Amino acid sequence: VPMGFISRFSNFFSAINLTRAKAIERGGRVYMRPADGTNWAAGWVIFVNPAGDANKLYTATDTLISSHDAVPVGITISTAFSVSATGIGEYIAYDGTGRPVNEAAAGAPVSNRFGNVTFLQDGKARCIFVNLLGRPRVYKSLTTTCTATS
Repeated sequence: VPMGFISRFSNFFSAINLTRAKAIERGGRVYMRPADGTNWAAGWVIFVNPAGDANKLYTATDTLISSHDAVPVGITISTAFSVSATGIGEYIAYDGTGRPVNEAAAGAPVSNRFGNVTFLQDGKARCIFVNLLGRPRVYKSLTTTCTATS
């Protein structure tokens, strides 16, 4: 696996940890989203939405915590979480207790959201599993998809 791949994978893992730490520090929700809203390979941003902001994409009114540039061509990043991101695009969000949460519709209950992130290049996968407590861990997959459940 090329060194650039491992470097970008490590950056992504660190960004998940930073998102969780900032949510705990602030006592409120913090988001990690693809920079373009849909494709993690385009880069990612970590931010806080102001209260009442229904737009969950990063905008100039949000508080930017961190950002990362696009990854090199040939690296793909995909996610598979317990609650889908239907309607708002890809995201990882933590609440003030450090638990991963879904972005519920207005009035709907918020539930925990856990799952996998797959980094893939040249048929080799590296995986991150975010558990119900919000702790990410790294593991290798023998296939091209990450499917851990605990």
